[in-house]
Order: sequence, then structure tokens, then C-alpha cells
Amino acid sequence: MAVFDISAFRSAFPAFASETAYPDALITAQSEMGLCYINPEGMNCCGELAWQLVTAHLLYINAQIAGESSPQGQVSSASVGSVSVSITPPPTKGGFAYWLGMTPYGLQLVALLKKCSVGGAYIGGKPERAAFRSVGGLFANGGRIL
Repeated sequence: MAVFDISAFRSAFPAFASETAYPDALITAQSEMGLCYINPEGMNCCGELAWQLVTAHLLYINAQIAGESSPQGQVSSASVGSVSVSITPPPTKGGFAYWLGMTPYGLQLVALLKKCSVGGAYIGGKPERAAFRSVGGLFANGGRIL
């Protein structure tokens, strides 16, 4: 299991530099929770940064919850009489992206994950499945119709 470097985290994210507001035990607990969302060892690139970003995201959200701050999103309508506010959720394709879109650290993580997941890989199978004709001579009759 990877070890979370708290001093590197504090220098990369100065909002969490205060050891009284964000003790090492809290950061460690949130980083361990972040492993449920991100596997830094299984990423092609920037796994440590992704782990730090998800930890910062969790710390930011928990600080919002503790401070009972207002919900995140763009206000689409508001009323004064009987106080009514409607918030438009961000345009995302899923719940995980919506959740990450609630903090600036989550948005950075989305961008990083998109950057690291560009491309694709061909895993297993025979090359004939990607070709019109016989590539290795494994089709019956050499791939010709008789």
C-alpha cells in the first residue's frame, strides 16, 4: 500500500497548511478514504497527484458540511416571498462527475483523469476481429467465401 506524504500535500495545497485546522490524523483518514475512489498505483500517470486531489476534495466537502455552507451549483431562479431558490446541477454524465464538480479540487481531478485516460488499449483476442480479411490465416478457407 502506498504511503501518503502529508508534507508534500500541505505544500501542494496551501489551503490545508494549517496543522490546527487540518491535523495530520484528519488528513491521513481522508487520504485512506480517498483510496476508495482512486487507485494511485493503477493509474498510467500522475497517480500521486490524483490521490492528493481526491483527498483535498474530501477535506473541502467535509469542511463545507461542518460549516453548513450553501449548496454548490449555479442559481437558476430565486424568489423572495417564502424564500425559494433553485440550483441547476452542473452538466455531467454521471453521479461521480457531479460529485467531483462540487469543489475546485474535484474539477482538477476530473481534468486529470480525462488526461490520463486518453487513448485505449487492445487487450486479448485475435487480430482477425479487427480486420476485413484473414490476418493470420485463422478464418476458414483463408477468409474467402467459396
